[in-house]
Amino acid sequence: MPRIESFKFGSIAVGGKTYRRDILMLPDGTVKRRRDSIRFGIGSHVIKKGEIDELVKANPEVVVVGTGTNA
Repeated sequence: MPRIESFKFGSIAVGGKTYRRDILMLPDGTVKRRRDSIRFGIGSHVIKKGEIDELVKANPEVVVVGTGTNA
């Protein structure tokens, strides 16, 4: 399972890769860029019903939702 290595305003590093957009991490270790995601720091981070459906289908033990950081 990939781990979140670091995060700061505008990026998140997971499994040795840095993402500059919102991501989904699924229980099987898959890291996906969120569909229709926006760049960090611009606009809102709204979770869509389809994303919740995808997470429920993956049957996770825990769901963690991050709201970003301002520092």
